[in-house]
Amino acid sequence: MIARSLARAGAVALAFVLLSAAAPPRKVYLQQHAQATREVRVRWHFTTAMILRATLLTEPVRRELAAERTRLASPTDADADAWLARSLDAEASTYEVVFAAGSGLDDADEFGNGDGGWTLTLLADGVEQPMLDVRHIRKPTPLQRALFPQLDLWSELWVARFSKNTPAQRDVTLRLGSGYGHGELRWDL
Repeated sequence: MIARSLARAGAVALAFVLLSAAAPPRKVYLQQHAQATREVRVRWHFTTAMILRATLLTEPVRRELAAERTRLASPTDADADAWLARSLDAEASTYEVVFAAGSGLDDADEFGNGDGGWTLTLLADGVEQPMLDVRHIRKPTPLQRALFPQLDLWSELWVARFSKNTPAQRDVTLRLGSGYGHGELRWDL
């Protein structure tokens, strides 16, 4: 009888250890997302001119996004498959960077190629890639907020797309610059 009780207690303890060792899916996604996200802070005089947290959407990252989207939104199988297919098609021809940008300065919230805001330049293995567009997501959906946790109360969500004229083999670098200063983020592939 005592041996049976000890065996049950041991089985319960083992089950508890095994269940606690398996990380919840959200935690796994957040860890993977953090590994794919880079941060740069640009200082100007005695303040921070810009904090930018960016995620380069590589094929593995897009697959993680698709899996988390499916877990959170519970779309139909056809919808989930179509979403992933569109995402992978985009990856074949473009570099896409999703970023949250925050600045306490009044005129430091524009991105593009002009002198009026922050310029963005993307290099693939040292070769500049042409910018296609930069989109400001003015009202992120709850799903976008969940998929891109770098977005916080002090930042806004943006998506920059660059033509993939040179597929990177080693690294991708995003350069950021303005009259307030400059910085760069780098992903080793």
